[in-house]
Amino acid sequence: MIRPFVRQLRWELRKLWRRPRTYVGFAVAVGFELVMMALLRLPMVQDPFLRRVWRLHQQLGVRAPFSALSNAVEVAGQTMLFVGVVAIATVAADSVAREVEDGTLRMAFCRPVSRTSVLAQKVLACVSFALALTAFVAVTALAIGLLFEPPGQLVVVSARESVLGVYELGPGLARYAMAIPLLAVSMSSIALVGLALSCFRIRATTAAMVTIMVLFADWVVHTHSALAPVSPYTLTTRLVSWRQVFNQELPLLRLERNYGELALLDVALLLVAWLAFRRRTLTPR
Repeated sequence: MIRPFVRQLRWELRKLWRRPRTYVGFAVAVGFELVMMALLRLPMVQDPFLRRVWRLHQQLGVRAPFSALSNAVEVAGQTMLFVGVVAIATVAADSVAREVEDGTLRMAFCRPVSRTSVLAQKVLACVSFALALTAFVAVTALAIGLLFEPPGQLVVVSARESVLGVYELGPGLARYAMAIPLLAVSMSSIALVGLALSCFRIRATTAAMVTIMVLFADWVVHTHSALAPVSPYTLTTRLVSWRQVFNQELPLLRLERNYGELALLDVALLLVAWLAFRRRTLTPR
C-alpha cells in the first residue's frame, strides 16, 4: 500500500520539476531580490529608516541598521509576499485543473488508484514546491545581501507588526534560520488555497487568478490604515507571523495562536479540496 503510493508520488514530483514553468518563480525571485537590494542602498530609502531607529542606538546598541542579514530578512519577506505568492498559486492551480484540461489526469486513473491517493500526492507536490521556493529565496537573499553589504548586525523594526529586534551576527543568523521554516509553513497554506480552487470545475488560469486576487485583497485590508481595527482578523496577519521570531522576546503564545489558526485553515482547505475532487469530472471542457 505504501510502496505504490511512494512510487506514484515520485512520478508526481518528477512531473512537477520537469515543467519549465515551475522554474519561472525561481528566476523572477532572483531578479526581484537584486532590484530590492539595489534599492535599499539608495539614500532616499535609507534616510527614513535611519530616522526611525536612531533612538535605538542608545537603548539597544544599534550600530549599522543596514547589513546583509537585515536586508536579507526584508528582501526575503517581500519576495515571497509578491513573487512567491504568484508562483505558488500558479503551480498549485495547475496541479489539478491544468491536468484535467490537458487530459493527463485521466491517465492516472488507468491504474488501480483512488482519488484520495492522487489528491494526497498532489498536495505533497505543491507543498514541496512551496518549501523549495522559500528555502531558495532565503538562501539567495542572504547571498545577494552579502554582495551588497557587510554581515553586520540584524536589525528588524516594524511598528505595524510590533516587531523590534537587534542581534549580533551569530544570534541573528540563528533567528533567521528559525524564521524561514515558519515562512515556509505560511507559503504552504497559500499552496493549499490554490489547490483547493483547482479541484473545482474551473480553468487553471481562473483558479490562479482567484487565489492571487483573494490574497491581494486580504493584504490590502491588512495594510490599509483606515482598516486597522480589522487588520488582526486577516489571513495576512497569520501569514506574516514568522516575523515575530525577530522580537527580542519570542511571543510564543502569539505564534502558537496564529499558526494554530493556520493549521485549522489548512485542514478546512484539504477537506474542501477532497470533497470537490471526488465530484470533479475528468473530461476536459
